[in-house]
Amino acid sequence: MPVEYFTGIDLAIVEVSGVAVTSGGGLMSEDRSQFEEAPDIWIRPFSDIEILTDQNQKLLFKYWRNAHSGEDLPAPEHIDALAFPTPALPFLVLEEFERDTGRFRTRLTGTAYRDAVGYEGADRRTDETPGAERATERLNWIVQGRQPYWYRGPLTFSHRPWTPFSVLSLPFGRAGEPVSRVLCVFDFQPG
Repeated sequence: MPVEYFTGIDLAIVEVSGVAVTSGGGLMSEDRSQFEEAPDIWIRPFSDIEILTDQNQKLLFKYWRNAHSGEDLPAPEHIDALAFPTPALPFLVLEEFERDTGRFRTRLTGTAYRDAVGYEGADRRTDETPGAERATERLNWIVQGRQPYWYRGPLTFSHRPWTPFSVLSLPFGRAGEPVSRVLCVFDFQPG
């Protein structure tokens, strides 16, 4: 399957304020100058661990890759927070694909993610979240492609939409069935 790259920004910047943490523990900047210059990057399918700069994303990608059983995806039973690196836990989001509705429901959000977006995301349908249209598009792609992706761009579904972030999204599903879970590992970067 060829690797696809998607670039572009089509957002309006709004005046809001707030604070989020980076995976290194730093605070986000209120400076939006880089936001207007930085393009979105969407690598799909993702396979090159060497381009990852976030340690949590590297560790979880290795975990996901090692959980494979042959050619198929790791089963949902392989999602074991006790086996994940502890520093990664605040940056995780678990999405569940509802086959009957074709929608995603957020089942778990880490504390750093909640701080960055400014709301409790658990038990929320992704397509009902303001600004999450492109995130929903990426999640739909992962169900169709059954491959991980990596994305970097603005946090459009946050009260701080100019906050740059990256996310590594990893699909889980049983053999012969659609993707049922997507584990997302976020990295909120200084802006």
